[in-house]
Amino acid sequence: PGERSGSLGPLLPTGGPAAGTLAAFGTAMIVALFAYNGWWYSTFVAGEVRSPTRSIPVSILAGMGIVLLVYALANFVYLRVLPFATLQQAERPAADVLLALAGPGGAAFISAVVMVSAFGTVNAQLLSVPRIYFAMARDGLFFRWVESVHPRYRTPAAAIVAQGVWASPPLGFNNTYVL
Repeated sequence: PGERSGSLGPLLPTGGPAAGTLAAFGTAMIVALFAYNGWWYSTFVAGEVRSPTRSIPVSILAGMGIVLLVYALANFVYLRVLPFATLQQAERPAADVLLALAGPGGAAFISAVVMVSAFGTVNAQLLSVPRIYFAMARDGLFFRWVESVHPRYRTPAAAIVAQGVWASPPLGFNNTYVL
């Protein structure tokens, strides 16, 4: 029988070996787990947070819960709006769903939301990764000047500047120059 929009099937293929389904599920989980890749970033700022023993676990659990809910709802909507065959071929499922629901304006809107989300990820990395340089410098494993702390904000200012220089072409080094 033909598939209709709004169907939640087939979630599992019929008539195939279970091992193939398990392998496909494992492959899909690689991408799904990548989406949760930043859950530990809040731990990098534990030294700068009031009551980190309470705040850090709450931030991790709340962040993972929010992401889980958003992804589950998004996938539910994808499966309800687009026929499964169309969804399998979609390169931009969110834009395709909003195109179907709200026209070109909806597709443009969700594309902008995805772009802002990507910038948010970059922002989280730019704020957390310098704490690694700071900790390394504090432990004597990196340049000593990187362990300096901003006198007013008590943040690792030198490490943040070093990260900015490192990440800024043509000033620093980027993936183009790394072998």
